[in-house]
Amino acid sequence: MPENALIVDNDFFFVKFLGNLLRERGLDVHQAYDGKQGILALEDQMVDYIFVNILMPRIDGGQFIDFVREKYANKEFSIIGMSDSIIELRELQKEVGADYYLQKQPVERMAKYVDRFMEYVEGDPFLSSPNKDLFNHEKLFRRQATIDLLESLSFQQGIVESAGMGIIVAEKDARIVFVNRLGVEILNQPISKLLSSRITEVFPADEKKKILTGLKAVAKDTALMRQSFTIIMNNIAVQITVSILRVEGEIEGWVLILNNMDSLNEMR
Repeated sequence: MPENALIVDNDFFFVKFLGNLLRERGLDVHQAYDGKQGILALEDQMVDYIFVNILMPRIDGGQFIDFVREKYANKEFSIIGMSDSIIELRELQKEVGADYYLQKQPVERMAKYVDRFMEYVEGDPFLSSPNKDLFNHEKLFRRQATIDLLESLSFQQGIVESAGMGIIVAEKDARIVFVNRLGVEILNQPISKLLSSRITEVFPADEKKKILTGLKAVAKDTALMRQSFTIIMNNIAVQITVSILRVEGEIEGWVLILNNMDSLNEMR
């Protein structure tokens, strides 16, 4: 029975290209064009290899890997983190948590590179330290533009995690694509239960109406910047502020801010 691979990457052409290379090696290939699609794909069939782009909008590669590690802790598969920049900053590899790291190459070199990479992985699929000769780290140059981008992303992520409030982002289909650490703590659920779930499913059933009312209110009234209300979760009062998520003027979904009222009272 052929092995299965899932490719998760927001680069449509790269997904098709890598998929064809893996099929030539006899693998059955499943494709997803963002982290949310990747999560849904794994609900239908577990795979032997997961190729995931590290830098993606919405659910990024690191959060996707955290989700997979948590939800499928008892499954055996290899996770391959991919990027044309991640290899340049090797210190990020430990944070991402993949088993291997595949550097994207120019098309004319990629076929040979993938063959060599897969021969290595298939020879020892759970070895955590990649072969130096395979990646030639010493010959790579740290591009300043890439360094600046990653440092900027890290800085913004630091702000989100240090804001002192839970943050949830849901797309227009109401499925969650981001939760910060404090949000996970307030919701008291693992990330594997949160990502790609519908926003109403992660709150108590008897508070569902308030959540829906808030979401609809800011969606229908474009002049309404935010809608705030209080719900009870695990016997704790939580203030929720709902606002519309706009990207370049287009509505993409919702942002929910969660504040533990007990914590706010203690601060006062």
